[in-house]
Amino acid sequence: MEGTLILHGGDAFTPKNKQLHYDWLRLIRGEHRPRVSIVPLAELRKPILVAQETSRFFQSVATFPEYVEITDQLSANTAANYGGLDKTDAIVLTDGSPVYFVEQIHGTHTEKSLQNMLNRQGALFGVGATAMVTGAVYWLDGGWEPGLALAPHLAIMPRYDSMRMRFTPERLLADLPDGVTLIGIEENTALVCHPEGYYSVLGHGTVTIVRGPDDEREHRSGHKFALDAPADPDDSADESSEPDADAE
Repeated sequence: MEGTLILHGGDAFTPKNKQLHYDWLRLIRGEHRPRVSIVPLAELRKPILVAQETSRFFQSVATFPEYVEITDQLSANTAANYGGLDKTDAIVLTDGSPVYFVEQIHGTHTEKSLQNMLNRQGALFGVGATAMVTGAVYWLDGGWEPGLALAPHLAIMPRYDSMRMRFTPERLLADLPDGVTLIGIEENTALVCHPEGYYSVLGHGTVTIVRGPDDEREHRSGHKFALDAPADPDDSADESSEPDADAE
């Protein structure tokens, strides 16, 4: 993977999250403002309105945003829509329905563009539902369903601050496929998957690596870590520091 994957736990495009966005955009920002393409495919009710509002938000964090009218499978396969996604610096996927998103994007040129983004030096940002479906599987109605496998070794649980009150680690891990690690991300918080193979945290909450009922390892903003490294209560929040160990 040459690109950067940013997975947000929910409520991403608010003033409270501005610094978080400046921080991940810094990873791709060169001498010029990055171009950001906003895809509202997961939004069921008012996708264009959501895309317009998200575009205005990204104007406020020093980017050149544009929204792409990809709202269903047909538009996801329309060259006028997906064509620019392979030229932009970052793709932002808005929140919505994970089921609809997976159904409509599967096998399309837009799905290929998401894969391409992670194979070049750009960034792919998902929030809530669209963060969840990037993993090997995603949680739906009490069970795991196949995801897009953009991060094939992960299962992402957004809004983990509320989800952990509804589902125990035992319940979440019961049918998780072998070789897949469950990661919970709180609202106003993002997990950054770096192309070098390590992870870091941005925002106001925590990212939790869920291994078992007595093995939930929390990381806060600024922490760098690897999936096979033990939690360290003195983990440095210095962004220039090295991660704890090599990632799996």
